[in-house]
Parts: sequence; C-alpha cells; structure tokens
Amino acid sequence: MVIEASSIMGAPVVDVTGRKVGSVDTCVYRSDEARLFALQVARGAVVSKFGGLLIDSVLSVGAKGVVIDSAEEITNDLKNLDKIAKESGPVVGVNAVTESGKQLGKVFDLLLDADTGFIVRFYLRRHILNERIIPRQFLVSITPRQVVFRDVVDTPVFDQLAQTEATPA
Repeated sequence: MVIEASSIMGAPVVDVTGRKVGSVDTCVYRSDEARLFALQVARGAVVSKFGGLLIDSVLSVGAKGVVIDSAEEITNDLKNLDKIAKESGPVVGVNAVTESGKQLGKVFDLLLDADTGFIVRFYLRRHILNERIIPRQFLVSITPRQVVFRDVVDTPVFDQLAQTEATPA
C-alpha cells in the first residue's frame, strides 16, 4: 500500500486498542536511503511533549491513523532523530533540480510505501499550473536544501521513459 506524506501529518497515533497516544507532528527522512525513518509525535492536549517513533515500530498507516503496539514505542530521546533530521533535511518543501542544476520546482509531497517508508514518487510544483510526478528511480541525491534528479527528467520524452521504467515487465 502507498500513502501520501501529507496525509500522515497531523494523523492520530493510536495503539492496538484504539486509544490515541498522540498525533504526528513531523516526518523525519533518511536521505541516504530515501525513506521515511521516523515520526515526531506530539503528546498532550494543552502543552505538547514530543517523542520519536521509528517507522519500523509502526504496525500500519491508514484511515485510523498510525497504529502502534503501545505508547511505549514512542521514545523521549530525540537526539538521534534530530541529528538525522538535520543531516537529511525536510525533503518536502525543498528545491528540486537536475544534476546539471536546472530548477524543476519544489517538492510539495511524497508518495511513500506504507510498509517500508521508502519514497516511491516525488510530487513537484513549479507554480500552481505546473506539477510533475517523478519516480524514485530518477533520484540522484537528497540534501537538506535540495533533491537532485537525473538530467533525463528534463527531456521532452521523459514522461514516456518514466512510464516505461515504472511499468513492471
């Protein structure tokens, strides 16, 4: 199953009994793996306390929100998550460019594999009438300030090429 990153933001985090233990505040990505690594979870109604939830601890992501075994899955130690978030950057909201430096727009959303957290597609927007979807296989690198794609994504035949490479044989 795949899910858009934007649909995770603000989603409730519930345990297997259905009890709400928090809500998703921030997504933390690993740039070296191009995947969702963890979620920063806000707990508390009036004054939020934040905790970290590794994506490997998530049982499912769906209509009910993010389901975990129990609230104990959420750690209070955010040092490692903060380090990874700083190294990788937010991914959503950063500039997208080709290897040769041509601007493609900004990443406005991601399509994620709900089981593994891997980024499947990048949704880019140059302006309101110019949106594109670029598959993962054209990714070169993710830095805190930009996402770099192969130069071929800026050629007139890219849409045909992307469709051919994305279709399983």
